[in-house]
Amino acid sequence: SLLLWVPGVLLNYLFLSRRTLYLQSLGLVPKVLLCVYLAAALRVVRDRVRDQTAQTVSMAVVGVLLSLMFVATDYVAYQQSFYFEGASFVYLIGLLLSFVAFRGDSRRRLAVGLLFVLLLAGTKMSNVYWPVLAIPSLLYACGVHRRLNAGLFTVACVALVTLATVLAILIVRQPSFYTRHNAYHSLFYGVLTFSNDPEQRLEEIGLKDAQGCVGEPAFVGVGPECYAKYESRMSFVNTVRVALAEPATVVRLTAYGLEMMQQIHLDYLGKLTASDPSYEGKVYRPPLDLWSTLKTRFFPRERWLLLTLAFYAAIFAWVARKGHAARDVGLVGLLATVATPIDILVAVLGDGKQEIVKHLFLSNVLFDLATITFVGLVRVGAVALVRSLIRRLPLRLAHVSRAGG
Repeated sequence: SLLLWVPGVLLNYLFLSRRTLYLQSLGLVPKVLLCVYLAAALRVVRDRVRDQTAQTVSMAVVGVLLSLMFVATDYVAYQQSFYFEGASFVYLIGLLLSFVAFRGDSRRRLAVGLLFVLLLAGTKMSNVYWPVLAIPSLLYACGVHRRLNAGLFTVACVALVTLATVLAILIVRQPSFYTRHNAYHSLFYGVLTFSNDPEQRLEEIGLKDAQGCVGEPAFVGVGPECYAKYESRMSFVNTVRVALAEPATVVRLTAYGLEMMQQIHLDYLGKLTASDPSYEGKVYRPPLDLWSTLKTRFFPRERWLLLTLAFYAAIFAWVARKGHAARDVGLVGLLATVATPIDILVAVLGDGKQEIVKHLFLSNVLFDLATITFVGLVRVGAVALVRSLIRRLPLRLAHVSRAGG
């Protein structure tokens, strides 16, 4: 995150104020990078779609959808804050683009991809799983599996994943104070709220006198008192023990995450609040919220989201097996699709229901990118199908005419 913040802070110091840091300055570099990403995505479409009509239509569709997503106030607001989600947004898109950019230059693609994997995994603790997903996919996209036998390819994957994960953990390792808060929410404001017998689960982990803390966040109500009392005993081991004793809690917790998807609006982040003099008691609507509106009204949630992800995965896996130019695009879509439910599970297990909208930020971004990729592929296929039908139409008409004559 510092890599994205520092240039804006320096420009703020040199040209705006030496005493006041304007949060808009923090978002300068991320916004420039998003413009670069948009241009790169359009270039990828241009280079990989040969049919001129399909190319034009696909560039227009992908360009509009990405633009709506990139300028959505509910996403941009993170760029103007000290939350790490803004950096995750930038690095994730850079990683996915590395799969389809640098066509014909596998070494550069691999180097850039590994860099973005490390940057993404090193942004926050909830991202440290990314080397496990991204590195094998990246090596496959770069054709490493064709140069090495299966054994050596597996060794290379394990070695790179281990190295990247260890480095990421060393980078994002946070003070125990924050970890214990996360562990508290994961237990008392997470798995135990979905347990059929929380009293029994608490007794099994040696916290039978903590029944009054179930469902209480650490910062309000009796939460501070609960946290102070059990702080020294907070560990994610407690969450794991509850999950193993009652696996259904994980299923219910995941279902809760699926239910909370497609909601990305945060009143307290980079927008007017009720305490702002210009608020005047009105319902504030962000100026660029079309993408948020589309997500809230039309994007799937709950079991429909799971079905959509399964459908996406099947289509992307089929495309990724092809040898043509769309293979890498299929890999990008498949990676984003598979990562979506994993990130949902990490979010709800890592901090329970606490700030769930913020913690599902990356899950929403992943689903959005998977959807845009799917729409782009469908658009190319639709145009190709229509052109094929148009070309065959005169032949069919001629055949009908001869048959009638």
